[in-house]
Amino acid sequence: MKKIIIEISLLLVMIFITACGNSVQPINSENEIQLEKEVIVKDRLTSYRGYTSYQDALTVADKVVYGTIIEIGDPIVVNHGNEDLVIKSYYTPITIEVIEYIKGNSNSSTIVYNALGAELEDVIYDYEAYDTLDFKVGDKLLVYLSERNQCIGPQCVISEDDKGVSTRSTLQGIPDYSLEKHVELAKNAYSKMLADEKVTE
Repeated sequence: MKKIIIEISLLLVMIFITACGNSVQPINSENEIQLEKEVIVKDRLTSYRGYTSYQDALTVADKVVYGTIIEIGDPIVVNHGNEDLVIKSYYTPITIEVIEYIKGNSNSSTIVYNALGAELEDVIYDYEAYDTLDFKVGDKLLVYLSERNQCIGPQCVISEDDKGVSTRSTLQGIPDYSLEKHVELAKNAYSKMLADEKVTE
């Protein structure tokens, strides 16, 4: 009887050890647990006006740049407000190699576009409609910028996919042309604006 009890006890111990062995895995580079970052979606659409034409956006923009992303920098946190109410905005500096300045004369071959949205160590700040976190080195952009090199509105940063079709926000009421078509039409609109200004002088 004692022999049977001992054998049963040994069997139970072996089952327990086996179960524990199956449930515990060594931590290595292949099976490390990756914690998902918290995503905070911020809505800035109400802070910006809508643009219904190239002329409309060109009038407001300090500069309009067509170029290629060559670097995506570390996030920038900007504090607004006062001691009673501190408001933070999160930006990602994107260095663009300029193909052409459509508006705004500059001798610089690059420009840094401070795009809304940022991925920090433990959290992602995603601004609705801007798609900043989808940008990658090599993307071509057409960007309407303010004096601070921020986009003047979510409709005013246009990029393209590998097939040359614009994939991000476009001006309201404007068809989803290829990026090159948007560049051509923006150039034509700005030339007309300059010509009209000369006529009124």
